[in-house]
Amino acid sequence: PGPGTGLPGVLRPGPGTGLPGVLRPAAGRALHRGGSALLLDEPFTGVDGPRAVRLMEAVRALEAPVLLSAHEGDTLALADQIFFFQGPPLKRV
Repeated sequence: PGPGTGLPGVLRPGPGTGLPGVLRPAAGRALHRGGSALLLDEPFTGVDGPRAVRLMEAVRALEAPVLLSAHEGDTLALADQIFFFQGPPLKRV
């Protein structure tokens, strides 16, 4: 999906979508606009597992580099690579 195409069935506003009201517009804008890279901070917090998988598929379809921060094992399982950091000062472990 590129600009102007939207993400039908993934980011649909309304009750029962599994996306908190604040996340829907922010995630929708990021995925709709695309970009040369995406920085996503805990993007799937409060999102049910099947919808998180569909969101990650939509992110991958953008074919842009993605740096995603997460603490949840289910979200980490969706990643291609995982880096662990500890700090402060922040260091890769």
